[in-house]
Amino acid sequence: MTSIGEDRIIAFSPTQESVALRAYYDRYVFPLGGPRISFRGSPKNGLLVRCNPAGAMQLLWVMAYVASEPKGGWEFVPKELLKPGLWVGDSEPDSVWAGVRVVGPENSRESRFEYSPPQPAIDKGVLKLEWKAGAIVRVEVSGSKAPMYGILGNATGLLSLGMHLSTLALDEVPMGTKVVYTPGKELEQKSLPLAIEKARFEKSVPWEPRTPQKPSTTDQARATRLLIPTPRTQPTVHMRSGL
Repeated sequence: MTSIGEDRIIAFSPTQESVALRAYYDRYVFPLGGPRISFRGSPKNGLLVRCNPAGAMQLLWVMAYVASEPKGGWEFVPKELLKPGLWVGDSEPDSVWAGVRVVGPENSRESRFEYSPPQPAIDKGVLKLEWKAGAIVRVEVSGSKAPMYGILGNATGLLSLGMHLSTLALDEVPMGTKVVYTPGKELEQKSLPLAIEKARFEKSVPWEPRTPQKPSTTDQARATRLLIPTPRTQPTVHMRSGL
């Protein structure tokens, strides 16, 4: 992962301020290529997030930004062709609608992300994934005609997912590696399953990846509190032996 120095430290304060956002992308995203993110969901199997390394680092920024906001929320809209040559949207065209939302006390927001991925990231064939203390995460779906899949968590839960994304983005982690989070273990008991996969995408696409726009804000008064303990188990990781 050439965008991270030899010390592997990723450090930034998430903000929509254009200079800071561009600096993040120039350092952590664009050196890895164009970000690509896909969301696939079903009420039975939950949410599968597929991203290339640049997409993982883009999604890390979203997790950190949402975790820092008093009413933090972000929506990913599937790309669509508005008119010839003009694509709008955030995620791959075949994606479901998806979002990220922070829940819990507003005084628990974290305004800075700083993390050094494990070195090595893989030890004896096992991917090292670390959690922040008190991390709480769940996945839910709402709506019927146009289902919206949401990743909800307290600030430390979203930042923990950001830590996992930064680890997946490393060069030493093979394409096809999938991290599976299980309800009642890493996720809240009534959560849908969640999986995040480091994926390879088709290179020739008619749309151009772009930096995220201003996020939507979720009404915090409607958010429910998560009442599960800190995850004590590690998510299941499926790894491929080669690229």
